[in-house]
Amino acid sequence: MENIKKIQVPNLGPNDEYAIITEYLKINGQYVSEDEEIISIETTKMNVELQADTNGYIYFLSEVGDEVKVGTTIAVISSLENLDITTLDLFEENKDISNRSYNEEEVILTHKAEKLIEKYGIEKETLPVGKIIKACDIEKMLPSKTDFYEIPINSNPMAIIIYGGGGHAKMCIDILKQTNVYKIVGIVDDLQEVGVKILGIPVIGDTSILNELISKGYRLIVNGIGSVLNNTARYDIYKNLKQKGFLLPNIIHPKASIEPSAILGEGNQIMSNSVIGSDVRLGNNNIINCGAIVSHDCRLDNNVHITPNATLAGGVVIKDNSVIGMGVTVFMKAEIGENVVIHNGCNIVQNINDNSIIKGS
Repeated sequence: MENIKKIQVPNLGPNDEYAIITEYLKINGQYVSEDEEIISIETTKMNVELQADTNGYIYFLSEVGDEVKVGTTIAVISSLENLDITTLDLFEENKDISNRSYNEEEVILTHKAEKLIEKYGIEKETLPVGKIIKACDIEKMLPSKTDFYEIPINSNPMAIIIYGGGGHAKMCIDILKQTNVYKIVGIVDDLQEVGVKILGIPVIGDTSILNELISKGYRLIVNGIGSVLNNTARYDIYKNLKQKGFLLPNIIHPKASIEPSAILGEGNQIMSNSVIGSDVRLGNNNIINCGAIVSHDCRLDNNVHITPNATLAGGVVIKDNSVIGMGVTVFMKAEIGENVVIHNGCNIVQNINDNSIIKGS
């Protein structure tokens, strides 16, 4: 046995005597290195990835889904390749993994299962009692993605869709809720699961449903992608949505200040405490983020992002796809070219050529 290193279920809390093996992160018999993650387990309070504490070949003694007691050996790491684990005394010990009994009136959830019922709004009282419920049990209870949401024919001219489910989309949702002009129908996102709610708004599908939305009468949509590192990707989304037939209204936070002589194109997003001065001209798909100042006579073309607390003096011109970083100041009448990125905190006192990246000192 000198070539065998046991992997045992650790004690993860004073009230958790058992854990569930949720995933093996390596293949049985695979060579692993010290500190590599090898096994995922979960209890009623947490989920943990166990790490190898030596180099060697890993062999599993239990099955995924088994409920095992603290201190049980669930795998071994051996210096020997092609080890026959049936010859180990440990293998015999692990044949009967759990004979645990439960309170017949109690719903017992693993930590991950608890998170899932919160995510999908499942009432704990509807779950079976008298046994431990794992994440995989909850996943089996969920309907298929296509069962979550059937898109109805739209009869509301103010119904609006959110494209994207990340942080910027959340800001857009909050603005729409405060202005109380539009009816938010749902979110389209390729990364979020259908049925998940974000600020109370359901994800109704991925980008493959955009054509269906058009066919069912939905025209209004918000570009909820707030890309900074690749701003042209945001413009591509805007153009794709336009090509499909969507309209992108300007959304304006109630606490933004816009002079009546300013003219805005479409799809612009004006965030909280931003200021747009007299005779400013905005093109399309621009973001004027929180606390940014766009002074009188500025001209912003399309897909420009003025990030939080940046300040443009009077008469500044900024061309397509440029990003002005947080806290940047731009001197009056300076011209910023296309595809420019100005990093946070810079002071710009001269014109900037196309495709430039300006970093602080």
